[in-house]
Amino acid sequence: MNLGWLSGGTVTGIGSLPGNDAERAWEASLRWCPLLPFEPTFVEPLVRGRGRVGWMLTELFPDSAELFEEFPEQGLIVRREAETRFAELLADHTPEFSHNYSPQFLAHRIVKSQLAGPLTIATCLRFQGSLLIEHPSVFALLSSYLQRVARTLVTALSAKGAVPVVFVDEPMFSPELRDPGVDALDALLLIIQESGGVPGVHSCAEALPPSWDRRPASIISFDATTPLRFREVLESPEAARFAERGGTFALGAVSPVRSLDRKELLSGMARLDAKVRTSIFEHSLITPSCGLGLTSWSTAEETFASAFALAGALTSAEHV
Repeated sequence: MNLGWLSGGTVTGIGSLPGNDAERAWEASLRWCPLLPFEPTFVEPLVRGRGRVGWMLTELFPDSAELFEEFPEQGLIVRREAETRFAELLADHTPEFSHNYSPQFLAHRIVKSQLAGPLTIATCLRFQGSLLIEHPSVFALLSSYLQRVARTLVTALSAKGAVPVVFVDEPMFSPELRDPGVDALDALLLIIQESGGVPGVHSCAEALPPSWDRRPASIISFDATTPLRFREVLESPEAARFAERGGTFALGAVSPVRSLDRKELLSGMARLDAKVRTSIFEHSLITPSCGLGLTSWSTAEETFASAFALAGALTSAEHV
């Protein structure tokens, strides 16, 4: 599904922003990303040592402090005394969204949100002494719960008149991708689509899994902050197939540490398959790479300014 109402070089965000000032974050999202504003999230749990999965679980379960515990060697676990409660929540809890969306955000025709993915949670969270993904029945409950969350999120945004683009945040969308997780991810992406949203997958892994183009996602988002990383994904057979079926790329090409510049972007594109190159020119999104939420507001401002500069290079180039 090409996002025909968005032009190539549209800038959006992955989600996380510094601090916890919601009013400032909404204003920044709308100012930085006027065509595709994103729902901001905050990573305070990361700062407190809960880790990225801890942050995801905090977003999914408001009372997560009672359910989970962090250990230096084991990582994040479901507390023994909370295992039954956790399984009951996965089976029966109906997600409710009390997000205080900015009215200006909801006034847009298309908006972007994000959702924690089943792969990362299940391969980082321990249940009864082993990874949750090794417990088929509990993993199935988690997958179903995330599908309910996705349906609720898309329905809530659609009811306001917006078309929601929803990125499934999957750091484990990588060559280590495990079979049960593939089915769970596919089912989640299909639920987003069937509910009226535009499904995407976001990965900050060093490499994408084999046959990543076969996932039912309209958007593949990846960190592309070096020429090598940019080319290894977009020169692949998967990229050509993805572009052929109308897929959209979201290039995480700007970071506080290392970003592509105009010369690198256009030089890399000159080597690409014509269909991939056309897809990028006509439809690709430009985003910061992961980690912006752990920086400062001044760094975030500079990062989005760089994203706009890169987007300008993409849209002003007539050919490469």
